[in-house]
Amino acid sequence: QTSHKSLYEPAAANCYLFNQFEQAGFRKHMLLNHDGVFGNMLQEIQQYGGLNVAPDANSPASTAWLGFDGSIIKDDYEVLNGWLTRHPHDANAPVALYYNTTSLHDGNHPPGTSSSNGSASQYGTRVKRLLSDLDRLITTLETQQRPTMLVFIPEHGAGSRGDRMQIPFMRENPSPAITLVPAAVRFVGLAKQPSPITIDQPTSYIDLAGLMRDAIAQDPYRNNSVTAATLAASITSTPYVSGNEAVTVVRYSDDYYLHYQGGAWANYRYQ
Repeated sequence: QTSHKSLYEPAAANCYLFNQFEQAGFRKHMLLNHDGVFGNMLQEIQQYGGLNVAPDANSPASTAWLGFDGSIIKDDYEVLNGWLTRHPHDANAPVALYYNTTSLHDGNHPPGTSSSNGSASQYGTRVKRLLSDLDRLITTLETQQRPTMLVFIPEHGAGSRGDRMQIPFMRENPSPAITLVPAAVRFVGLAKQPSPITIDQPTSYIDLAGLMRDAIAQDPYRNNSVTAATLAASITSTPYVSGNEAVTVVRYSDDYYLHYQGGAWANYRYQ
């Protein structure tokens, strides 16, 4: 996979996922449930993610949380349902929507409270609300008979429990507890809803991109011989390597090893 440093360097046009969607006939859209200001999030998506479009409006969705900086974070379901209302399904004009939510970010808190007042203790509440909103979204898509491939990819884990080398909610080391996160794909609107398929081995963004490519090329909505199982069969196991600006963690045999920039490799004893 691309190194952390290379993520912020120019790449060939065909390396950008949404460029590929556009070439396949999809209209590109972006939607956020926040303002995208902190960390230049919006600017970096546009500049480094190859998604050079303005975000669609997320109003009039209500405020669900406030960020640690007091910025507004809107209700996920209301934002997404509002977008669906403003963009009716058109089989002749497919859409690739990138949606970014910060509902689970550390420091979020209910309006009228302080960011230092129990953000960590409310993490479970925020997870349940987000999952409930996503479940409502799926029900809405099914009710509208809107064929949709939903792809859920967390940026990273919260590190809510910590480990022997890192306190809870600290993410300086890209440990397995933080970087081995569950991703999910849901095909909404198939003639026959498939049984859940579990991939219980480490995989990568590259495999998920390949899955999306195959789904577009083979189109399970028009070709009944293409199933979720046949698409999932192409997913391969990826050796575990995670990294950030200064730290790399790899798995070798049954152990994890950590390397600080300029230092020596050491066993990562996280349990």
